Amino acid sequence: MKPQKLVVMIGVAVLVTLGVEYGIGKFHQTSLIFNLAIFLGAAQGCVALMAAAQLCEGKWAKPIRRHLLNAVPLILMCAFLYLLIVPQWKALYPDVVTNGHSKWFTGLAFCVGRNFALMVVSFIFAALYAKHSLAENEVVCRRYAVLYLFSYVICQTFYALDVVMPLEFPWFSTLFGASFFVEGLYLGLVIAAFISYAMFKQHGDNIPADVKKTQYDVSLLMHGFSILWTYMFFSQFLAIWYGNIPEEVLFFSVRTFEGAGQNVHMSKFVYIGGAAAVMLFLIPFVSLIFKRIKGNPRNMIVLGMIIIAGSILEKVYIIGGVPKMDSHHEMFSGRLDLNAVAVAIEFVLLASIYYMQFKAGFAQEEKAAA
Repeated sequence: MKPQKLVVMIGVAVLVTLGVEYGIGKFHQTSLIFNLAIFLGAAQGCVALMAAAQLCEGKWAKPIRRHLLNAVPLILMCAFLYLLIVPQWKALYPDVVTNGHSKWFTGLAFCVGRNFALMVVSFIFAALYAKHSLAENEVVCRRYAVLYLFSYVICQTFYALDVVMPLEFPWFSTLFGASFFVEGLYLGLVIAAFISYAMFKQHGDNIPADVKKTQYDVSLLMHGFSILWTYMFFSQFLAIWYGNIPEEVLFFSVRTFEGAGQNVHMSKFVYIGGAAAVMLFLIPFVSLIFKRIKGNPRNMIVLGMIIIAGSILEKVYIIGGVPKMDSHHEMFSGRLDLNAVAVAIEFVLLASIYYMQFKAGFAQEEKAAA
């Protein structure tokens, strides 16, 4: 996509999201944090996959490298969208986070500024890596690949620890950030599967051998990441279970039970979390055992949709399940506002922009071939 169109696209995304955040939630709901947790991870994950493949000399990535690197401008778009968190800072986070009593969360400018800066740095390294990678400048691009991967891990970890985890202060988990950057790679593989399917359709009956190999290898990696995602989430659960520290156990307890006294009952978030686990682990893991499924790009489209749905449910479990507590953090009085309409509008908007950006890559390729 041309730079002028890209600027317009980012501007439209920011204005529409601003309208949704103010018009529907009056800056009191978490739809922006929710959607950025998915889309920022997916954009950065696409580039991280290519950077890791380049460092490992993975030949499977070559046919889809140019297409996945089209995700680079989307990182910058997510960075500007993140700034819209400023008007809702005090409405979303507990007083102890926003009033300066916490040493790390010492103020709006410092907290929002450092995460915005990390996203911009990640974009810069991604752009430099993409430039030299597409120019086949092997030595330089490998250097930027390393720098980008570091920035990716740090950026995703800070998003988890600075943006999502403080919603539930004082709960904390040192494994929370790792689960975010692993899932970003997982979603990047889903986009790689979609691109592989598009390349199959583009070539028709004359599908090159390297494209077939890439599609199959993406399926293998997706199988592996279904296990890795489960490992990260279960490791977090296991550490909390064995530690049995009140500040940590709170995360699972408030998502398992609701009510008080004789009216305690199972929360709907138990079923949401269970459904997310089935979609992110069980279905992909079992399905991708079979070679026939791995080798069929249409099947991978279906599995990719299931994984995206699982990621959505996981974020509902994590962000939608955040409890509202009293000043002593003892009495449960409801959940944070996660407006379904606002989430849906922003999700469709960002998904459409992502689709147009990757589709533009195919159009440029066809134009160059002609």
